[in-house]
Amino acid sequence: MDRLQKLQLDNNIICRIQGLDHLVNLEWLDLSFNLIERIEGLDKLNKLTDLSLFSNNISQISGLETLTKLNVLSLGSNKILDYNEAIKYLYNLRLPNLQVLKMADNPFYKAKESEYKNYAIAFLRKLKYLDYELIDEETRSSAQEKHREEFNEQETAKNTDGVVSEEQEKQADPALKDAKIDCTVGMISRILREDPDSKMLSALPKFQETLNPHDVNIEEITGKFQFEMKLRNVDKLNTILYCEQVLLATETDAEKESINLIDNFQKFRKHRFRMLQQQNADFNFGAFKKEMVSEIDKLEDALMNVELKLQESLFLATNNFQERVKNIIGDMRTKLQNYIKEVNEIMELFSQDLKVYALAEYDRINSMEEDLSGGDAEQLSDDMIHLMSDSDALIQHLEGSKENVDAKINDVESQVTKELLRDWKNTETRILDHQHHRNRTIVQEVIRTCEKFRKEIKEEVEEIERDKLNQ
Repeated sequence: MDRLQKLQLDNNIICRIQGLDHLVNLEWLDLSFNLIERIEGLDKLNKLTDLSLFSNNISQISGLETLTKLNVLSLGSNKILDYNEAIKYLYNLRLPNLQVLKMADNPFYKAKESEYKNYAIAFLRKLKYLDYELIDEETRSSAQEKHREEFNEQETAKNTDGVVSEEQEKQADPALKDAKIDCTVGMISRILREDPDSKMLSALPKFQETLNPHDVNIEEITGKFQFEMKLRNVDKLNTILYCEQVLLATETDAEKESINLIDNFQKFRKHRFRMLQQQNADFNFGAFKKEMVSEIDKLEDALMNVELKLQESLFLATNNFQERVKNIIGDMRTKLQNYIKEVNEIMELFSQDLKVYALAEYDRINSMEEDLSGGDAEQLSDDMIHLMSDSDALIQHLEGSKENVDAKINDVESQVTKELLRDWKNTETRILDHQHHRNRTIVQEVIRTCEKFRKEIKEEVEEIERDKLNQ
């Protein structure tokens, strides 16, 4: 059942979603035509791409925070009263792959169908189908224009509160942290928020509006990049796990061989001492002792040979897996370089658009008859007055913002690369240190065991010899 990818539970009398946590590979889930009132119990199903909750008793959308791969969501014919709240919930989730949404035939639908559709299209900008109707470009543009101001306000608020939302997203998807790319969550918003020049430029009335289309493009490539990096990281972890299993199996086989050699020696020893007990006092005890010491020497050589062969096998296996992991990390670094390059290219376009807009705004403001310090100045923020009062200062902020943002984006590449290499170095060192420690321990154990056998045999032979002489 753990490997199940598709589950159809429609037309039952299910009142609560539960007992699905172990179905971690589930991609398609149909819970339509049931009696469900609350969306819950889906936290572990982070591979889910298609979810149908059509015709239930759901009044509020929740519980979808971890479903980052969701592509199709059906919530039609439920008891959702407020489409604004529902759409804003989905908007705040920023589901990177959500392209199909059905919410028709909820209580709000008959009276507010048009408003709901415009709102959904304006805020959920990656949607391609709404209520199974293709969204054409004309409809999309019209909806976005209608809600432009509200959307920009939401974007600005989201950027202002970015630290919280970033932390929530990181917690929702720990795979990003495992892949060392959690710093790409909300990357551009964070960089712009922390850069003084960009913060100053954000006073421009259409700063966010200028950024939005570029931000959407960056979100799209970021989602794709994160998905691919998580996959490659899983490949890396599986390769390391497989290698450690192979190494452990090889070590176990060698240990079994060593135990078998010692068992055979002990059987031989027991047999020879049983024979010794039957000898007379004139028996050559010295020759017997020499024979047994010679057998111990052979045992020691055999045990050392097992360990030597094991080290050769471990060395070859480790080299093979090191090469495989290095290739995966190399691929991850290439993906990272390409991603950073694409982000830089998009931000270059944003910088160009912002510069054109900012200078046009400067010309517009300064072409007014009123002095900036006069009546119109009261309508401008202090930052806007600063920007609009000196074209050199404006250009300096534009150039400073571009330079700082470029540097911070490139810092992300350096940071991720450093963490990838450091993580691998720690893993590699741990495995190699284990092998070296194990080898030293085994060699010392072989020497101690054989010395113990020599001492025991010497004492046993001398004791038997004394007993024979005293008889």
